Amino acid sequence: MAVNPKHTLGFLAGGYRNVAALKGIELPSLNERPLYDSMLVGWDAADWNSIYPLLQQGKMPALAELLSAGVHANLATIDPPISPMLWTSIATSTWPSAHGIHGFTEMHEGGIRAVRGSSIQIPTYFDYLEKQGVPATSVAWWPSHPAKESTLGAIRVSNLAVSEDLRWLQDGVVPKEHHGLLSSLLLKPEEIPATAIAQFFPDMELDSKDDVVRSVLKITTHALNVQLLATFALDYGAGGHASIYFDALDHYKHL
Repeated sequence: MAVNPKHTLGFLAGGYRNVAALKGIELPSLNERPLYDSMLVGWDAADWNSIYPLLQQGKMPALAELLSAGVHANLATIDPPISPMLWTSIATSTWPSAHGIHGFTEMHEGGIRAVRGSSIQIPTYFDYLEKQGVPATSVAWWPSHPAKESTLGAIRVSNLAVSEDLRWLQDGVVPKEHHGLLSSLLLKPEEIPATAIAQFFPDMELDSKDDVVRSVLKITTHALNVQLLATFALDYGAGGHASIYFDALDHYKHL
C-alpha cells in the first residue's frame, strides 16, 4: 500500500511550511528571507563513533557535504555530562561555577522547578553578539526559559516552549505576535502519522500501548517541533546569527 508522502518523517522534518501544508494552515506572507552570517547547531549526544560508520555507508549525505567543506574534530565534554550545564558552558565559554547552571532543576521559592535561563549569572554569546549589532536568534537552547527579548528583532524560542503544554509558549517565544500561529502549527503526538513512527520499527507490528513505541512517538514529536520552530524563526527572524539545539538523539539513546 502506497504511503502518503506527507505522512513520512522526511516530509514532517521539512519544517513549518510542510506542517502547515499537512494541517491546512495558511501562513502569513514572507517578502524576503533574512540573511544569516553564522549558525550554531547544538546536537546533543552526537558521537563520531556512531556517525562515521553511517557516513561510510552513505547514509548521511548532507553531513558528509558539510564535513568535506569544513573542519571537524572531537569536542571534549565536561564531567558530569549534564546537558543544561554543558550547553550553558558553550553559551558562556565558562565553567558552571561561573555561569551558575549545575543541573536539570533548581530551587525556587521553597520548591524545585526545571532550571531556567534567567538563572544564568553571566552574559551569553547571544548577549555579546547583540551588543555588537548582530541579531541573535535562538531556538530551544537549554536552558533558555523564559525567552529573553532581543533588542534587534531576533526570534527567541525557549527550551520549554517546545513542551506539549502550550502554556509555556506565553513566556517562551518572543516576539509574542507569533504565539497564535505557532500554537496552531506545533504538532501533538496524536497528529504524527503512524507510518512516520513505523520507520523506527521496520518489519514490526506497532503496538500503541508499548512503552518504547510511546516514548519514540513523544521524542519524535518534540524533535519535529524543534525543527518546525527553527525553520520558522529563521524565516521570520532578523538574520545575523542563529543557534538551534536538538536533544532528541540523547533521549533516544536513553530508551
